[in-house]
Amino acid sequence: MTERRDDERRRTTRVAVDIAANDMTHSTRLRARDLSLGGGCFASKRSYAVGSALDVELSLPGSESPVRLSAAVAATSPETVHLRFVKPGRAALVRLAETLF
Repeated sequence: MTERRDDERRRTTRVAVDIAANDMTHSTRLRARDLSLGGGCFASKRSYAVGSALDVELSLPGSESPVRLSAAVAATSPETVHLRFVKPGRAALVRLAETLF
């Protein structure tokens, strides 16, 4: 599902995306609140330390296989975690761009 509001200045469409986030000890599912080529904000009831490394799999709309990326926790708030993608490969960026633009 995509959504674009007229009052937004963003260049990309909001996309509902589920991800699997894996750290060294846990695996969890998160729901994207905001997603860009550089990272995203995800709903999370689990807390993460800023700087934590995660391996994530993005389940993009219309795609049968997930996009796999490395990410770092950039910030947290009570029910969200902000992730920054770390050195995403060209193929991953192309797939994200095709979904967002």
